[in-house]
Amino acid sequence: MKRKGIYIIYNVSLGSRIEELLASSHIEEFTIIPEVIGAGAAGGKRFNNEVYPGVNHMAFVVTDISHFEEFQECVHKVYEEFKRDGITYFSFDIDAPANNM
Repeated sequence: MKRKGIYIIYNVSLGSRIEELLASSHIEEFTIIPEVIGAGAAGGKRFNNEVYPGVNHMAFVVTDISHFEEFQECVHKVYEEFKRDGITYFSFDIDAPANNM
């Protein structure tokens, strides 16, 4: 079965919105990595220090290809709504067999 993955990197203030997105999209398997630091065009720099305060979270989702396009459209809608608050996403192909996830 062909599968796709998506990373969603978002400001901690969007945490409940991302959880709603996962639930409404029927995503039951995901990983959320708290306190991710970095820099982005929309959200600026977040290094959790005095100069660049704040942190992001990152959600990692893998789904079969038949569900992926619908889910990605939902992610993009949230991105469009909150991109000024600091959110981005990246999608990619998954090479691992289904029973490894």
